[in-house]
Amino acid sequence: MATPTSLALIAIGGSSCAPRHALPHEQPDGGHSMYTRLIGLLALAVSSTSFAQDISSAQYQTPQGELLVRTSQPAAHDYGPPPPFAQLDATHAGFITAAQADHYPPLANDFIQADRNRDGRISKAEYERWIHQH
Repeated sequence: MATPTSLALIAIGGSSCAPRHALPHEQPDGGHSMYTRLIGLLALAVSSTSFAQDISSAQYQTPQGELLVRTSQPAAHDYGPPPPFAQLDATHAGFITAAQADHYPPLANDFIQADRNRDGRISKAEYERWIHQH
């Protein structure tokens, strides 16, 4: 049975333990099909991302053997603790605008949810509520 790595080697023309006659996907000129090369490269690429968080995987049976595909999301960026309200309210107007929220990306991402009364700005009370929810 081929592993994802050996499948990748088969697909890109490298050596493997599979005999030449066991590759029904080969083209008449002796080369491998583009589809098989892409599958091999995909297998190689996803096998190298096993260090990421929240890995899910699926196994498929192919004419060349078992294909294991792993997918994941990149690790979340750590922006540190939320800054004090006064630091984001640079104009000291008593609220944070969407432009000011851009200085702390998690707040900018949640701006609509943090703006509970939907007035287009975040009051100190709304900001404190948002901090305690996160």
